[in-house]
Order: sequence, then C-alpha cells, then structure tokens
Amino acid sequence: MYEKVRNQENQYWQLATDDEITKFQKKIELFKDSVQQVANLQKPQPSTIFENKTDTFTFHKSPKKRVIKAEAQSTITYKIQVGSFKGKVPEGALKSIKKLSVLRKVENYQDEKGVTIYTAGNLKNYQDAVIMQKQIKQEGIRNAVIVAYQNGKRIVENEARKIKQ
Repeated sequence: MYEKVRNQENQYWQLATDDEITKFQKKIELFKDSVQQVANLQKPQPSTIFENKTDTFTFHKSPKKRVIKAEAQSTITYKIQVGSFKGKVPEGALKSIKKLSVLRKVENYQDEKGVTIYTAGNLKNYQDAVIMQKQIKQEGIRNAVIVAYQNGKRIVENEARKIKQ
C-alpha cells in the first residue's frame, strides 16, 4: 500500500506544472518558518548565574513556634559559601557555579578585602544549612561551607550557633 501511494505521488509531481511546484515550495517554506517560530518560542531562554531563583527548602514544626523564632532570632541567617575568589574566577569554578545556578539561586558580593564570594541559600536554621550543604556537595561543589551572617554582616559560625541557642 505504501508503495502504491508513493508511485501515485511521483506521477503527480512528474505531471505538475512549474506554477504548481512553485506554489507548493512556498507553502513548505511558510510551514518551516512557522514551525521554526514555534520552536524558538518554546526554547528556554539562556539563564544567567544571578537570575532570581528561589530556594524552597524550609521546615517548620508549628506556626506558633516559627513566628516566635522568626521574631526572636531574625538577625542570624546561614548561607552555603560555594566559592571565594580574589581577582578573576577560575574557569572550572565558574562552570561549577553556573551549573549550580540552574538548580539554586546563587548570589555574589565583594567583601572589604576585595574578595568575591558566591553563596547559595538563605536559611534561618543551622540544621537546614547542614542539609543544604550536603545537597550542594552532591551537586558538585565539594568545598561548600556553611557561613553565618548577622544583620547582613558575616560572623563566625560557632558564634552564630551560640547566639541562636
């Protein structure tokens, strides 16, 4: 049956006029253009390292406790440091950070010494930070460390844990 249809199609095109062939070719081009336009619309736009992504990792035991903790200890936050570089970021590290930024929001800032620091997460609880650190290490950043901030300023992690107790 396939062969029969194929033969009929070949006969049609052998007898077709130049005008019919030209019209058909234009229709095919229009079809290709519309298919390409749809494909371009469906392509994900390239993301940047610092695109707004949100971390969805939070645990709460009860709403009452969460409100109390948030009010009492809102100044201490934990982040996972995924890199710190003075000067140009090495190519391998940049690739790892870009890869991580597909999964998580990666932020960067420059400290008072001119060191560029890359972090992920913004957690209120140290145990959550430990879990996120393990996840980030599994995602390819082997030297990820937990860092603590109080009112936006970096502090020693042990000091932060004492303040939170």
